[in-house]
Amino acid sequence: MREEIISVEGLRKTYSTGSVTFEALKGIDFKVYKGEFVAIMGNSGSGKSTLMNIIGCLDVATSGKYFLGGQDISLCKENQLNVVRCEKIGFVFQSFNLLPKLNVLQNVELPMVYRGKKAHERKTKAIELLEMVGLGDKLKNKPTELSGGQRQRIGLARALYGDPVLVVLDEPNSNLDDVGEAALVESIKTLKSKGTTVILITHRPAILQVTNKLALMQQGLLQMYGNTNEVLQKLQQQANPQPASAAQQNPAQPKQVVSLSKPSGAQS
Repeated sequence: MREEIISVEGLRKTYSTGSVTFEALKGIDFKVYKGEFVAIMGNSGSGKSTLMNIIGCLDVATSGKYFLGGQDISLCKENQLNVVRCEKIGFVFQSFNLLPKLNVLQNVELPMVYRGKKAHERKTKAIELLEMVGLGDKLKNKPTELSGGQRQRIGLARALYGDPVLVVLDEPNSNLDDVGEAALVESIKTLKSKGTTVILITHRPAILQVTNKLALMQQGLLQMYGNTNEVLQKLQQQANPQPASAAQQNPAQPKQVVSLSKPSGAQS
């Protein structure tokens, strides 16, 4: 039986400013199992960032249930959410969040310092993580000496300390060129091989090649959710509906999606 990592039931989030009320999430339901890699996509204002913040325990829902690793996060107080974030979730933000005065090794060691780990233990684990993301030869470099893709992989290594239940990637490839994005994808593939559960927020379809599932958000609703290839195929059909007569004449004719093309190598 598959281990359930995330269970979201009837999740709603409402923001109020004076007399104005805005419902960012309008009843979201989905599950994520151990080892799955789920991408969440949607236009600006679709609710994907709000959903990510709640999943990452950076915000709380107005109503509904959210379970992480069997724990009912909906019942947690702020101090309990802090513990969950620290012990169960690893974050990688698009802005890197690296300290420029520290070298690469020291940046990755930082969470271990806060947890009171001994120097030798910190160094050994940090080197192991940096080697895993292909940066074992950059230990003494400062973040400013590295490319955007390399800095993003440092953030990924730091997020993996403590073997978190869940890793959340917030637009990790948004500021990267093609070379940096390709290197990041290779590092993410390593996460998959280790069975890490990952939630990815992105607007660039190239990274979908490493995902198992794809969630499409629209106006606070979960428009589609399922196997990445199947969701992309549905989008193709919606973007280019084929008349019945044409389908009979050309039953195997491939269709193309203008707004979201299927990346090569998308996982089934």
